[in-house]
Amino acid sequence: MLGIWGLAPIVCALEPRALRRVVAEKTAVLSPDRPEWSVRFGPGWFERLGILIVDGGRKVGKYLRVQLIREGLPAPDFDMQPYWLYLLGATRDKTNPGLTRYDPDAGRYAIDMDFARSPHPFTQPYYLRVEYPSRKEVAEAGDAEALASYGAPVTVRARYAAWEARADALLEALGRLLRPVAGAARWSSW
Repeated sequence: MLGIWGLAPIVCALEPRALRRVVAEKTAVLSPDRPEWSVRFGPGWFERLGILIVDGGRKVGKYLRVQLIREGLPAPDFDMQPYWLYLLGATRDKTNPGLTRYDPDAGRYAIDMDFARSPHPFTQPYYLRVEYPSRKEVAEAGDAEALASYGAPVTVRARYAAWEARADALLEALGRLLRPVAGAARWSSW
């Protein structure tokens, strides 16, 4: 079923007040005692999404799992982990409009997805979820330096800019748009 969020792009194009620009930044410190953190946002259109991971040079941060999960779906839409290590050494991934920067000495890992030229719609709320790795995952990677410092806290900062759809304004705008259609339907039923 299409639902109101499926109609959101059409309604918002006709009723700009149904949108509001949101710029937010959230920070958390992850560790084995607090292994997971998530931020909810949307629905609307992404302009930019940035994730900064700082582990102070302990190398544990590169094993964090970063996922974008659409609300209501069991599997993530975007799972960074399978090609995370590839991205750390890349300047730009051909399958993703994200720029990844890696400073191994400072232990800083940054993903910067810029959708300003072509805003990416998300018609359902999303969660950005970040998980601290298990000791087993780090050990299996064969990274002695990261394993030796396992348990060290890692700071995660998420910053995003988006145009979010306001449900109340959407419903009001949708009602105004459908009123002439409803009137025509009543007239034609006579």
